[in-house]
Amino acid sequence: MFVEFFAVFFIIFVFVLLTGTSKRVKVWFGTIYTSIAIIFITGSLVVRFRTSYFKLSEKEWIANDGQVKLGDWVIPFYLIGAALLLILIDYRFYQKASESDGTSKWMFIILGSLFSLFYCFSVLSMLLAVAFMFYPFAP
Repeated sequence: MFVEFFAVFFIIFVFVLLTGTSKRVKVWFGTIYTSIAIIFITGSLVVRFRTSYFKLSEKEWIANDGQVKLGDWVIPFYLIGAALLLILIDYRFYQKASESDGTSKWMFIILGSLFSLFYCFSVLSMLLAVAFMFYPFAP
């Protein structure tokens, strides 16, 4: 059930990032991100139910490729969630830059761009770890 934990953590992190924004922005981003998380949690529970996760032992479930089927559901949502989170983080950086003057404006733009590069590299690196959790690569 650790997958659902990460979805809840994702929503908490999103609402922390939304502090200090206008009510319109909170409703927009909050609705989109919460609905994505609810779809993800519901879908992962449906996949677990259809692959008999709740009836079989963990070893039997893995032997019946239940873990791979769950991975087929998790990996796309991992990429979607990472992209949506980057959009929100960049929105906050550029919002802060638009409120600033002079040199600090360009500092926020450059910092946001560098953070985006680091974030993309980190997401791709973590994709390998997420893939190893669900797909049996090793013999």
